[in-house]
Amino acid sequence: VRFTGRWVLEKHEAPWCAWQGSSFLAAFDGSGVFAELESDAVEYLRVIVDGNHVNSRKLKLKPGKHEYVLAQELGHGKHLVEVAKETYAHRGKLRLHGVSVEGGKLLPVENEEQRIRIQFYGDSNLSGHSLGHEKNEGAPEFAGCHFTFAGIASRMLDAEYQNISVGGATILGQQNSVLAFMGKNDYYEVEPSWDFSRFVVDIVVLNVGANDINRRDKTEIKRNYLTLLR
Repeated sequence: VRFTGRWVLEKHEAPWCAWQGSSFLAAFDGSGVFAELESDAVEYLRVIVDGNHVNSRKLKLKPGKHEYVLAQELGHGKHLVEVAKETYAHRGKLRLHGVSVEGGKLLPVENEEQRIRIQFYGDSNLSGHSLGHEKNEGAPEFAGCHFTFAGIASRMLDAEYQNISVGGATILGQQNSVLAFMGKNDYYEVEPSWDFSRFVVDIVVLNVGANDINRRDKTEIKRNYLTLLR
């Protein structure tokens, strides 16, 4: 299994992630694949089989540990499944306890050449707060980051990315500012913090500032943005 995004891997029996956009990939030879997943809250995942993003599906997780069908009734042979965390609901950690294959076995995920690495920081535009609703309804079933411009641009560039974004985020301030949460593994917890040496990036994209407009004047916004850039 290969992990992309911001994962905590110290506990090998149950690696976890919190931020949307994090994913895991498994290669296998068989007709179906399952995963034992644990979620702290109702969350949504995106399941992509053999790179078919157009016909991928959303998977709703229940709180607790359960086994989920990722794909079944596939033609026998080699396949690749990617499971991406679409949402980040409340204190919603996702833990992976295992992957199993129907009628076959797991295979090593092929090593790729060094990919471009992009780090996205932002607000609800990047977190996909209401991406699935044309009238900006923010219910969990309408949220999802896989088809935000962060996900789409990264796939177009064959890039690996992290999406560290929160609805309502500001440039500077308290907990809800990019500067306050950019180094966290979990928005709601100070420790453990992210080790930036694990993901040395080529490009950083900032999509933040819209929530500062009605709170701060232009001079303060410019000053805060420069502080964040530094």
